[in-house]
Amino acid sequence: GRGCIGRCSFCSPTNGRFRARGLEHIFEEMEYLNSKYEFANFAFMNEVFLSDDETIYKFCEEYKKFKPFKIWHCLMRLDANPDILPVMRDAGCTLMNVGVESGSDRVLQNIKKDITTENTRRFIPAAKKSGIITQASFMLANYDENAEDIRKTIDLMIDLKISGGPVLLAINYPGTLN
Repeated sequence: GRGCIGRCSFCSPTNGRFRARGLEHIFEEMEYLNSKYEFANFAFMNEVFLSDDETIYKFCEEYKKFKPFKIWHCLMRLDANPDILPVMRDAGCTLMNVGVESGSDRVLQNIKKDITTENTRRFIPAAKKSGIITQASFMLANYDENAEDIRKTIDLMIDLKISGGPVLLAINYPGTLN
């Protein structure tokens, strides 16, 4: 797909819009790639894996039938339903990256992330429990962020024992709200 359902102030100008590809097209492309190349896994790298639970369930059911079976990785939003994670793991998802961005609810609100630290505290343990390795991306120097906000981010990383993704300075790209 293209875009994202989020409206984060730092992200590409496609904020709030997600144009999904049909599952049949995704599987056709996967079949083509399998016929041409040898590789160990698929990585779905759009800003959001799929936009709703029903589509994720359908994808996972079809993926389990796909031959040859290969593990896969994706990017997920933290406001996704954690109940979907065991289904994804059962279908071969072994790794995902999530955009935590900050451990401060004030900063998350400022950057229009549309999640809270509670989403993170619910999602990350659920992903770990399901057996999916979870990498988390963080940003520092967001609009109006202060030392206390940064401490909250570091504390969240320590509390949840999460890392693996990038920790980057916020960058203001043309066309974004930032």
